[in-house]
Amino acid sequence: MDVVLKAKKIRSELERFSLSTVKLFPKAEKAEHIWSTKFGGKPYWPKGKIYPVSDDGAKLILLAKLNFDELPKLDQYPKSGMLQFFIEDDDVYGMKFDRPIKEVISSPRGYWVICHPDFERNELHLENDLPETNDESYLPA
Repeated sequence: MDVVLKAKKIRSELERFSLSTVKLFPKAEKAEHIWSTKFGGKPYWPKGKIYPVSDDGAKLILLAKLNFDELPKLDQYPKSGMLQFFIEDDDVYGMKFDRPIKEVISSPRGYWVICHPDFERNELHLENDLPETNDESYLPA
């Protein structure tokens, strides 16, 4: 079987696993709320909940936050709630090159993905002293 036919066969087999997507186009503007969808900046975090940290105990920084209330509704995705992606604030953003991929997926270190099915909209109930991406990071703030 030639390479083109093999690629088409693989693609057709994988298409049954495909999901709808939403394209996000970041804008350099301040988020309306701490719970708004955004890249970088200050994370949303409820008081009293244990915050994600690196192996050495340093608080992770926010890579991205998706508020499903603000996004188009898609089948097989949450209709509400929030998903946050955290990474280490180091030169490789927490990547562990010496760990096998299976271990990286099954035992996160240097990154966390947190789902908040319901979230607090009263900022008095949220942590205020949290790390933020800054001008020295290459992430959007």
